[in-house]
Amino acid sequence: MQGNRNLIFLLFFVFQIINAQSEDNLYEVVYNKSNKTLYGNSLTSELSVVLTFNDSVYKYRNTVKDSIDNWQYKIPGFKENVLGSYTIGNLKKNKQFHVRKSCLNSGKVIVVDSIPKIQWTIHKDKKQILNLECIKATGIYRGRPIVAYFTESIPMAVGPYKILGLPGLILEMNSTDGDFIYTAVSLKSNVKLSTIFFKIPTDLYRMTSYRSELACIEKRSSNRLKIARARMLNKVKEYNKSFINEQISEDVKAVSNVNSLELIYEWETEDEEKK
Repeated sequence: MQGNRNLIFLLFFVFQIINAQSEDNLYEVVYNKSNKTLYGNSLTSELSVVLTFNDSVYKYRNTVKDSIDNWQYKIPGFKENVLGSYTIGNLKKNKQFHVRKSCLNSGKVIVVDSIPKIQWTIHKDKKQILNLECIKATGIYRGRPIVAYFTESIPMAVGPYKILGLPGLILEMNSTDGDFIYTAVSLKSNVKLSTIFFKIPTDLYRMTSYRSELACIEKRSSNRLKIARARMLNKVKEYNKSFINEQISEDVKAVSNVNSLELIYEWETEDEEKK
C-alpha cells in the first residue's frame, strides 16, 4: 500500500517537472481569415486562427467552432469535418505535422509535410499593421501568387498557414486573386506555455505523408461526386439531362480546388520532369 502511494507521488512529481518546462520567447498572433467557398462566396465572419511561435517551433490552430475548415460542402454525400485540427512546425528540421481527421474516417492522423520554400521578392512598399512597420514581399506558394507584409521588429520567419521564410513575422497575407486573405488582429509577446503544447502526438496517431493523404482525399471526393451525380440524375428525369451533366461537371472542377491555397505540388513538377 505504501509502495503504491510512493509510486503515485513520484509520477505526480515527474509530471509537475515536465509540465513546468516551457518554451522560451514565445509570441502569439491572431489572424482573421477569409477565403472563397465552393460557390465563390467569401466567408469573413469571425474566422480566426492562432499562430503560437518562437524562432524554432510554431503551432497553428483554429479558434472558432464554425470555421471554414469545418464548413460542410453543399453537395449531396460530400462532407468533411476537420474540427480540432492543428499544425506543429519545426523550423530547424524543415518539417510540419498536421494533426487532422483521417480521410478514411478512421480517427485522427498526423500528416507530415515539408515546409515549402518560397522564392520571395522584397519591395520598398511599407505600411503599418498593429503599430508595427511592415514591408511588402511577393512570391509564389505552390502555384499561387501571394503578397505578404512582414515586420523586422519580430525577426522570426513565420506566418499564417504554411507561408514562411521571410526575415520577420508575416502580419498580412493575401493571394493576388483575392481568394485568400489573412490579417493579424492581435499580437502578444512573452507567452508562457508548457513544452507539451508543442508535442507531436505520435503515441496516439499514425503518421502519413501529405502526398498520400491528398491522394486519398482526391479518391474519396471523386467517389462521392459519382454518387452525387447518380442521385441528382435520378431525381431530374423530367429535366434536361445535358444541362444537369454540364452543371455537375462544373461542380467537379470547383471541388478539386475547394478551400485550397495550393494549386500545384513540388512532386507533380518532379514527376513531369521525369517523363
